[in-house]
Amino acid sequence: MDSLRALGYVSSDKALAAVYGSFPTKYIYYHNTKLKQNLPKTEHRGWVNDVYVAIIGRDGDFDVSGSMIHQDYRKELKNIKAKTLIVAGRYDGVSTPEFAIQYKIFMPKAQFEMFENSGHNPYLEEPEKFFKIFNTFLNE
Repeated sequence: MDSLRALGYVSSDKALAAVYGSFPTKYIYYHNTKLKQNLPKTEHRGWVNDVYVAIIGRDGDFDVSGSMIHQDYRKELKNIKAKTLIVAGRYDGVSTPEFAIQYKIFMPKAQFEMFENSGHNPYLEEPEKFFKIFNTFLNE
């Protein structure tokens, strides 16, 4: 994938989308790629490039510019009445820690937990810590 990027391909280009769709999910979303999970029954994830481009934009890995760019709910977060737990992985490249911190700023009553050894899936990468926090949160 990096060699295609070096040649100027963006995530919506057919060649890069084909490679991206074949990557095991854990290499894109997990910080700890040594984790052992069950393998999917199919060899590759499904990929609908035109939907991806419409939501994320032409090169969503580096520049979110599709319909998603116009969604900003920060001002409404203060109105949430439900007890809220915000979980962030320090190495999350999808929903970065900076975004999670923004959620906490706009939801001051929310509980915030940073997982220092996780990417996008703290519940898989640090399950003991995650489920201890989660169960405590649910039982408060």
